[in-house]
Amino acid sequence: MGKWLGKIYGIASNIWRQPATRSQITNEKYIPYFSDGAGDNWPIVWHDAIANSPSGASCVSTITDFLEGEDFSDPELGKILVNQKGETFFQVHQKTCKEFAEFEGFYWLLRYNMAGQITEWEVLPFENCRLGAPDDRGYISKIHYNPFFGTDQYSTGNRKVTVCYDVYNPLAVKDQILRDKEKFKGQVFFFGTTNAQSRYYPMPEAFSALEWMKTENKISEFHANSLKGRLLQPFMLAMIGNPDDPIDNPEEGSAKTRGEALDEVVNELQGSGNAQNLWVHWFSNESEIPKAIPLPTNNTGELFVTIDNQATKKITIAWKVPAILANISEGATLGGDGNQVRVAVKLMQQRSVRKQRVLTDSYSKIFKNFYKPYTEEIVITPYNPYPELEVLDQKIWDVMTTEEKRDWIVKNTEVKLLETTQPAPQLPAPPTQARVLNAVPVVFPESVKQKVKKAIEYQEKMGLNCGGKSGKQVSLEIIENKPMGLKQLKRIYSYLKKNERHSDSPFNEGCDVISYNAWGGKEMFDFLDAELKRVDSWLN
Repeated sequence: MGKWLGKIYGIASNIWRQPATRSQITNEKYIPYFSDGAGDNWPIVWHDAIANSPSGASCVSTITDFLEGEDFSDPELGKILVNQKGETFFQVHQKTCKEFAEFEGFYWLLRYNMAGQITEWEVLPFENCRLGAPDDRGYISKIHYNPFFGTDQYSTGNRKVTVCYDVYNPLAVKDQILRDKEKFKGQVFFFGTTNAQSRYYPMPEAFSALEWMKTENKISEFHANSLKGRLLQPFMLAMIGNPDDPIDNPEEGSAKTRGEALDEVVNELQGSGNAQNLWVHWFSNESEIPKAIPLPTNNTGELFVTIDNQATKKITIAWKVPAILANISEGATLGGDGNQVRVAVKLMQQRSVRKQRVLTDSYSKIFKNFYKPYTEEIVITPYNPYPELEVLDQKIWDVMTTEEKRDWIVKNTEVKLLETTQPAPQLPAPPTQARVLNAVPVVFPESVKQKVKKAIEYQEKMGLNCGGKSGKQVSLEIIENKPMGLKQLKRIYSYLKKNERHSDSPFNEGCDVISYNAWGGKEMFDFLDAELKRVDSWLN
């Protein structure tokens, strides 16, 4: 991984941290996430804080998208099957980026054949892994895996399900296979950053946002509990009389008192949430009813809005994600020339380069020892959620040839170009079959159109609004079989590829599934996979 990376990150094939004290190691010979009493469940606490925070979850999703990129420079690389589960390398890449974005680290389980070549590659959940005890020099040779780490279930009879793997070391794998024979389980490749707060495990850069993410969740819980009751305004109900007196006209066989009868009414008014916003008090006469004197309070709607806005701002700052890219409007002031989104995209692309370098270097290490080696340079194509905002520098545009300009327009815009009447002298006239460059003549299969129609009908039936106005426009163009630009078709293909995990999910799982099918789903992906190759061949 090089000298530069070695200074910043732990070396995955030879994990060195530091020697551990006896108190830092459990009886099971692994290092808990925190040995200072903070708890071994920290990864779960961190994950839950993100999952319950809309801003935190949006930031992690945005970082994941930029780490993942659009694709690899070699599209065939992502299609390589890497394990018996049928997962492709691109799917492993997606899972790895999600772990890296959330935890600043990741674990890969690698299995080998007798020749010491890697035959299977899969991602282990980060929260289920722990580092083994280091030796006297600080080197770690074992990784422990248990799906119950950090939970109460671990201490109630689930310690025995822990699996202990050797740390990734391709030079030692043959000896390990000979040593363990059929009991050899494979090796685990670990990568994780370290800092002064945590010398063994990665501590996310956004750690400072933990309490803000919890605050955002508590605000939503407060409002959710308030809405459970039927009485939004809390008040006191003053009753005159004795609650132990029988009701005036009791039903036959009833022995209810006035207080008991009123309690039933109050419970009904408060609703199933039992919000406790109605206080009942009985008085002998009206003169005993106290006068309510309101006390000053800062529990106002404006305060909640202010705290919520502050939480959003602090969370996006801690995650280093421009608010405009996380679909959060507050605080988006990047660029003063109306190009906020474009500037934000460039910023995120630059911030992702270092971690993408870690990923590609790590991928190259594994593929070098794969049973079918891949030795070409691995490059992640930068992610751009708004390619239509790409702007070319005027100085570059001025020195481009006419054909280069036309080619750039085809690849980066939705403009339909006509054949030039007088081609540039230095170039031959464009061939007849390339006259229509950005209105690609494709006919969408009926199965694709039907899938799109079903998704739209489901949205209308359930009163949902998934995909936005532009997404619905694409759906209509598919149904009506309107010619689309090559750039548009590639965007649809890229979106479907990135979200293929939704291919077998029912509509009732949410907007992500609905939006996926509203653009044709698996049928459209398969169609475009073949059609784009045909179009590229046709244009070239």
